[in-house]
Amino acid sequence: MKLLLLSLSFYVFAFGSSPDKCLKIKAAFDIGSGATKMKVARVNTCLQKIEAILLEADEAVKYKESLQASSDNRLDKVIQDQGAKALLSLKSRADKFKPDTYTAVATSAFRTAENGKQAAEKLSKRTGIDVQVIDQAGEARLGFIAASRIANKDLKNVVVWDIGGGSMQMTSYNGPKKFDIYEGKTASASFKKHIIEGVKGKSGVETPNPIGSKDAQAALKDAKKVAQNTVPPSIKEKIRSGAEVVGIGGVHYYSVRGQTKTESSYSGADLEKAIAKGVLKNDEQVGGEYASTEVSNLILVKGFMDELGIQKVTTGKINLADGLLLRP
Repeated sequence: MKLLLLSLSFYVFAFGSSPDKCLKIKAAFDIGSGATKMKVARVNTCLQKIEAILLEADEAVKYKESLQASSDNRLDKVIQDQGAKALLSLKSRADKFKPDTYTAVATSAFRTAENGKQAAEKLSKRTGIDVQVIDQAGEARLGFIAASRIANKDLKNVVVWDIGGGSMQMTSYNGPKKFDIYEGKTASASFKKHIIEGVKGKSGVETPNPIGSKDAQAALKDAKKVAQNTVPPSIKEKIRSGAEVVGIGGVHYYSVRGQTKTESSYSGADLEKAIAKGVLKNDEQVGGEYASTEVSNLILVKGFMDELGIQKVTTGKINLADGLLLRP
């Protein structure tokens, strides 16, 4: 992929494009199921390279949890208003850099809601930003483009692991336009709900915390089963062959990395220690805006790592906005 981009950029320069014409200021928005993320960057569009990140910010908008609580599988007016307010707030901060383009993608919650397409159209009208609802395969490919920024191995020896509020993707690259993609339905919000209802047998509560050691082991077993039964053999084989696993998105970078107190990568042993510390804590003791999913995220990721034989996950401050910035 990198060689292809370099070849294309050489072609552009060979026909007289100046470096100044290649540099653009872009603003990109990743409207996820639990938060809306934004990045503003100076991008060399000829080399398809991010020269500098000028601003990055995010705001919590819990679309997926709102959708799960609805009786008709629709995004209600309250959550739509919250989403528009967050997007406008982020856009106002981006405006100071006078971006040449504003692009946004919406993911799982908008794909699954009965009125997801209409909600995205309303967001576009209210904010002036073209919001595209992308399918899960498109999300996976965009995530792979984003993760190429921090991968240490040749891209054919990389598996990108993206966990959001409502969906999970694992993606490997096998040549131009050839990807193996795992389109998982178990993710941060849905796994939290599974622990509350399926493991603890409760309803009408918004947090599984404190989870407790016994319930944590049961949830870990369930996460392993999901990985065993749903991840395709091609992805499993790529991991077994020694591929670098790159984790992108807030679950990997903020939740897991933050709780394991690691820097650019974490291991199963790091997760095990963090789970042991977290299972007896309530939301107040866990702390933060996403307290209700913090410990369940650790269990979900540990289950997949154990089942798939993932020794280490490389992670960085990467999300779909990075892919949008690099997308032609």
